[in-house]
Amino acid sequence: MGDANADRRRLVPLRLTYQPPYDWPALLKFFAARAIPGVDEVDGGSYRRTFVLARTQGRISIAPQDGGLAATLTGTASADVVTAKLRRLFDLDAPGKQIAANLRRDETLKLSLKKRPGLRVPGVWYPFELGVRAILGQQVSVAAASTLAGRIATRFG
Repeated sequence: MGDANADRRRLVPLRLTYQPPYDWPALLKFFAARAIPGVDEVDGGSYRRTFVLARTQGRISIAPQDGGLAATLTGTASADVVTAKLRRLFDLDAPGKQIAANLRRDETLKLSLKKRPGLRVPGVWYPFELGVRAILGQQVSVAAASTLAGRIATRFG
């Protein structure tokens, strides 16, 4: 048991890049409204999440830093796997400049682009989680769905 606790305290810094523009506050607002109690949370300008990968528990904390995102992985999970999941979760591989160039061609979208440059499509950590969230969201409000998802996470992991 002592070794497992030492493994969970292992901190691994991760640096994630993206092509600007990037609307971090909009993504945080989206995730904050849908946070699953006991799984993920938004506090200030950062996002935190617990996870299980290959039967190993871990935590991740991520926030903007120096034109990119800085994350801290706590645990023994593969940094490469966690990085890939974060890139999907925060849509970091979207070609921001190309998207903006295409949206500027339409007069209506051009105005929206000026108001919200760098808006990205929020992703998910686990694809299965997306399915559960979609089903719950069809039945109740976003807040109630998050509460129910928290109960499912507590019960089944």
